[in-house]
Amino acid sequence: MKHLTRLFTLLIFASAAVLLSNCGGDDKDGPSVEETQLNMLKATWTLEEASLDDVDRTADFADGENMLTLTISGNFSASGVYNYSFSGKRPNPSPWPASGTWSFVPGSETSQIERDDEVIVSYTVTANTLTMTFACVDCDYAGSRVESVNGPWEFVFSK
Repeated sequence: MKHLTRLFTLLIFASAAVLLSNCGGDDKDGPSVEETQLNMLKATWTLEEASLDDVDRTADFADGENMLTLTISGNFSASGVYNYSFSGKRPNPSPWPASGTWSFVPGSETSQIERDDEVIVSYTVTANTLTMTFACVDCDYAGSRVESVNGPWEFVFSK
């Protein structure tokens, strides 16, 4: 009987250990990295600086005191395709289409997005700043003179 009591006690402790091990923090309930990044990106961003090959081109995106704005929108989804649009002045030609879609680049740890025109854009985002860099090879969205927009771009936006 003594052995049966020990066995029963051991069984209770083992069951309790298994149950308690399943009560730890379950990360699956929280948002994914992509969802967190999307929530940080979703906003209307105002251009602060733009440069092409380290040459300041900010004035090309200004209409008097009004600067170019970028709106990133969409709800997190399995398709992973989201929207962007610009308002304000874009130069002619422009390194950006007026609007389009984008998705996170798989395996990039969500530091890169791919526009629907297949341009890969690297980005960093904080609560109030979005910096985007990309290289244009054939960016001629608003007209001709492609050579005036091709090359490495950097855009800094703020909320």
